[in-house]
Amino acid sequence: MPRSLSFKQSATRTVFISSPSHEPRGSRWPIRQQLYERLDSLPYKPWMYEIEGKRVTGKPPHRIVQEAIAACDVVVCFFKERMGNWMQNEFTSGPFHGTDHEISLARQNNKPVLLYRIGDSPGPLLRGFWELFENSRILPHVVRRLSREEDLLESVRQDLDECWEPSSYLFRPELRTDAATELWPHVPDALTLERMRESLLTARSHNLHSAERVAATVPLIEDSRLSPNVKNQYAALLADCGSVWANRACYDLAIAAENLSIRYYFEAGNWRSLFSQALSLSGILNMASQARAQFVYRYSTRTIFHMPEFRHLMPACHDNKASILMTSGQWTAAHAQMAQARRQLNEQSPYTLSKYAISMAAAKPDKLNEANDILFEEALSIARTRNRDLGYTLKWAAILALQQNERSSARAFIDEGVKECLRLGNWHTLADIRAAESYYQMSEV
Repeated sequence: MPRSLSFKQSATRTVFISSPSHEPRGSRWPIRQQLYERLDSLPYKPWMYEIEGKRVTGKPPHRIVQEAIAACDVVVCFFKERMGNWMQNEFTSGPFHGTDHEISLARQNNKPVLLYRIGDSPGPLLRGFWELFENSRILPHVVRRLSREEDLLESVRQDLDECWEPSSYLFRPELRTDAATELWPHVPDALTLERMRESLLTARSHNLHSAERVAATVPLIEDSRLSPNVKNQYAALLADCGSVWANRACYDLAIAAENLSIRYYFEAGNWRSLFSQALSLSGILNMASQARAQFVYRYSTRTIFHMPEFRHLMPACHDNKASILMTSGQWTAAHAQMAQARRQLNEQSPYTLSKYAISMAAAKPDKLNEANDILFEEALSIARTRNRDLGYTLKWAAILALQQNERSSARAFIDEGVKECLRLGNWHTLADIRAAESYYQMSEV
């Protein structure tokens, strides 16, 4: 079709209707049928499992859905309060509920996804899904919130027309190169990306100053046309860049990189890395003091906790949850999470030990002496000997010393921590140590 022609002059396009079939649970959702009939009255060809899918014989349901999405032109997805039913692993290589599995199939086939949330009362799991996927870096087409079910019919019609109108911002948004540079006019090949990641990790092993200089050469290019291999390599590089930027306290840039990394893992069907990265994103959101960290965490861990092949991520889940709880002052629950993380880890890092100790001191005052031994004797000793997690460990050492009015020790930990963070360029931890220093100075008055 010539680019100058609008959709109205083109052939009828197939629209796959994706949503929970029951809303609320146990009740058929009438809006699905209403949307089907509305689209059927327009120059569109709607596809819904209850109608077209039931006509197919000799194939399992998941295969029917996969083939229908591969053959359609666009997927229209909508939710209200619930995610829908969990898909058993034997039916899909992707660990999803039915509807977000359909979204993943659409993006793997480079199909546009028009996503809608109806009302303002999503369940906890749907809230987590929405907090993650309501982002144009992950789903580049339409993501809308609607007040009423009745609004869905007209919004879908308008958005579908826009998708094939060349003058619309919805026309072919799979490629956005606004962030491209002369060095990177487009995403390079997988081998180049792998070498760049090696360069970034080597620089990070020295300090974050050097790592940020490497990360600064990596633009955030959105291109769904990339091969799965390139998507995986670019996603890994973006994830590492996001980690660097988060520790440099460049939170907006870090979050943008993490979102784009999740998109590429999503489109490549790399579920292990996808949920690991979603977990990482929730951690960075917490570092940036964004409340939605808890919801992204809930969505990512829903899969991790239910799938045996993701159990290697369990310690990170408990650690991440502990951080979120500590941010909100829920120390008893945070300590319980850190206790689980510690039991599941083969190696006790200074990071884990110091976090476990400070949560113990806050949650269990009767175990303060034990917390002191773990943090001051064990964690600090390992951190200094191995030159690992030293700034982070010194932060908690200073705070624990201040809590016990051990001012000279606290001052020494603060000074050493500031020096270490400046050396490494860790501005995130440095800000926490500066906050402890401010408390120290105010307590002198």
